[in-house]
Amino acid sequence: GITDHTSILTYLSEISALCVTSLQSTSWTNRRQGAMTLDTVARVLGAGYPADGCAVNARALMEVSAGRVYPGKSAILAALSTTLSQSPGPGAVPGAQADTAMEVTDPGVPMDEVIQVYLRECKKADKKYVSEVMRAFSDLLGSAAQVPDCWEAVWQLCQTHLVKKEEVEKKQEMFMIESDVQESAILLVGVCWKVCSTKPLHILGTCRFLAGLFKISTWRMQAVLLCAVQRVLDTLDTVCGANNANNDVIMTTGDVIMTTGDVAAVDLRVGVYEAVIPGVLRCVDDSKHLSVRGLALKLVGGIFNKLKLWKYENVGVRGMDGEVLREVLAHVRDQISTESNHNLKSQGIEIVSLIEKEFISV
Repeated sequence: GITDHTSILTYLSEISALCVTSLQSTSWTNRRQGAMTLDTVARVLGAGYPADGCAVNARALMEVSAGRVYPGKSAILAALSTTLSQSPGPGAVPGAQADTAMEVTDPGVPMDEVIQVYLRECKKADKKYVSEVMRAFSDLLGSAAQVPDCWEAVWQLCQTHLVKKEEVEKKQEMFMIESDVQESAILLVGVCWKVCSTKPLHILGTCRFLAGLFKISTWRMQAVLLCAVQRVLDTLDTVCGANNANNDVIMTTGDVIMTTGDVAAVDLRVGVYEAVIPGVLRCVDDSKHLSVRGLALKLVGGIFNKLKLWKYENVGVRGMDGEVLREVLAHVRDQISTESNHNLKSQGIEIVSLIEKEFISV
């Protein structure tokens, strides 16, 4: 294997030429080996990947990505993701300041064209292949510095795997979120959320959709769902700030001045939290899977700590529905009563104490 940074950099043009020849071969094995080699090159060079070599290799991978699925083809999409996820270091572009990977590969490899390649390949019939391509797509979206908004296309794509199909409905079959391609679709939704440019319009619907999947998911899928929900909630401060556009003063309490924009932002935050909590609570007292309980408790604790901050910053706005609070307390108390892990038990006790102190009226 080639793992030496200096050697790869010295002979990069020769290595690239050999790999491009392999990619254009009629042999599936040769294509896969060429792609895997370019993947290794990108990983080893990292930020030192020269801009011209990066663009040439990325373009070569894109050109051979079309066509039918064959064994090992997903290696091409994985190598493309790795190649475009690298951020070349200072001096990679002569006479230019390269701040992001996309500034380096553009105009040689426009990111919108790259996204279309992944969207096209994710629509193939081979589910194992689609799952692998979705994961490569997720890696790209999570690593590349500048990505155009492709949320709507990704959302529609992933829903085809996560929504019950009409023929299943007619047969009254149990629809479960349990396959590898469904897991990859959930992962892709969570990662792609960061590039959505209209988050205030979509965040509530996205959270409701993800929360609804918990009841039909296996424990492994629930862990992926919790991570996806966390990615969405991590943007809530920014989303609420963007949604706070109306600044008409509507109330004054002490030194606090509330505007209609403030109230709308708090209402959105509380609405989002109320949307996700029912799904998350299914995992809080999961008696079998420690990792799922841990993720769920961390998420619930984060929600109520955020609400505590907003409670003191925004006096006079509505809090969380009392029925939701009682439901949270019931589930967390059940978790505490049966929890064998000391750390998770302490975490549950802290959540109950926080809710009783800050949110339950005596």
